[in-house]
Amino acid sequence: MRRRDKVFFAICSLTLLHAGPPFFTDDPEPVDFQHFEAYLFSTADATHFGQGYFGPAFEMNWGALPDTQLHIVIPAATFAPTGGPSAFGIGDIELGVKYRFIHETKRRPEFGIFLSSRRPAEASRRASATAAPGIACRCGCRSRRVPGPPTVAPASNSTPRPA
Repeated sequence: MRRRDKVFFAICSLTLLHAGPPFFTDDPEPVDFQHFEAYLFSTADATHFGQGYFGPAFEMNWGALPDTQLHIVIPAATFAPTGGPSAFGIGDIELGVKYRFIHETKRRPEFGIFLSSRRPAEASRRASATAAPGIACRCGCRSRRVPGPPTVAPASNSTPRPA
């Protein structure tokens, strides 16, 4: 096993030790060089603490370099805590980089890593005193020749959770 492979497995092993729900996964293949993907989406969540709505949200992935993808998500957000004031504005902005460092061969799957950072925006700060930046690390492994799920990916997410 080459040193590069050993380093990858060591990083993924460490992320397994720190991983907790939600287990983020991501395929290791970035957007092609000098191409992009763009999405509009929305999400909603409700608990006994209140409701949160994100959308419309804009996501863009750009193949900035060979095997490298830059990523940004900018959502509109509404937070409506139970018994508290609602807030609306720009939601948490996510920036990330995905890098595929091992290409698939006949004998080896492809491997990649996706690092992202979430920065709380004004709507989050007004709605919650616990809004804090978060960092996520997702490692991906995929082989197109093996039947079954296309992605196996341990992950780590350092985003603080409300108590």
